Amino acid sequence: MQLLQLNMPEVFSPTVDLDDEDSIFRVETAGCSIDQLTNLLDSHNIRVDLLERFDVA
Repeated sequence: MQLLQLNMPEVFSPTVDLDDEDSIFRVETAGCSIDQLTNLLDSHNIRVDLLERFDVA
């Protein structure tokens, strides 16, 4: 989460659901692409698998 705060200030409300067996990591963002986010995490050897995303109007 600190990595995101330092490198991607447009990402807010990052959470990790430790009660879920898959440790789901969720973020909210305005203006950050999925590619930007995954490239940053990948460059720090953090592996993520994307789930379907839901846009709330």
